[in-house]
Amino acid sequence: MVPERLLNLGSAAGHLHLALRVKYPSTTIISLERDRWFCEASRISRWRRVFRKDFVVCGSCDAIPVPSASVDMVCANLTWVRAEELSEVLHECARVLRAPGLLMLVSYGPQTLVELRDAWSRLDRWEHTHRFADMHDIGDAMVGARLCDVVVDSERLTVEFDDMQSLLSEVRDCGGGNRATLRRRGLTSASVLRELSAAYADAGGYVTASVELVFAHAWLNQRPGTVVAGPVGLPTS
Repeated sequence: MVPERLLNLGSAAGHLHLALRVKYPSTTIISLERDRWFCEASRISRWRRVFRKDFVVCGSCDAIPVPSASVDMVCANLTWVRAEELSEVLHECARVLRAPGLLMLVSYGPQTLVELRDAWSRLDRWEHTHRFADMHDIGDAMVGARLCDVVVDSERLTVEFDDMQSLLSEVRDCGGGNRATLRRRGLTSASVLRELSAAYADAGGYVTASVELVFAHAWLNQRPGTVVAGPVGLPTS
């Protein structure tokens, strides 16, 4: 499949965009990112200046600012979508796809950062990480969004960090800022970080973190009772 127009959800620093550009040199790629800092960084990057077919849009995955039935493929690679947002995000993906359209998704599963959640639970009762959706919930939500031929699988990895600060920095750099409803407001002090490090179970001198990856793809084969419209213009930046 060579899409005419592709939507890259949660593009962050633009790493996937570069790979997609190499694979699909003639495709118009729209990168959508919620974080304004990442959007501004992408606007001035090299691929933004060189390629005329690239767009950077600052917006939310549960209210995609793209016309209905206007893209052929949606790629959502490790987008930090909370479990409670999943259904809305997938319905939005189905809305912007035009048949036959393909959704490719890699998401974090509920076992992601489980050690960090356990460590924080010893210190307070605030939510310090997102709640991620289980692979079965993702599959059900895809079917609920009227997507077809759904395939879902998962894999669990263990990542080692030199210290707690390296782990937290990696999470922030991936665009994983905490947006939990019951999160603690304000900055975390150095003394609290020391308590967190003491509560965190290490292994062989390393700080380990579990990462559960959920892989899924599905097709939009048709829109029952509607005529699929062509693209009607896109936001520019």
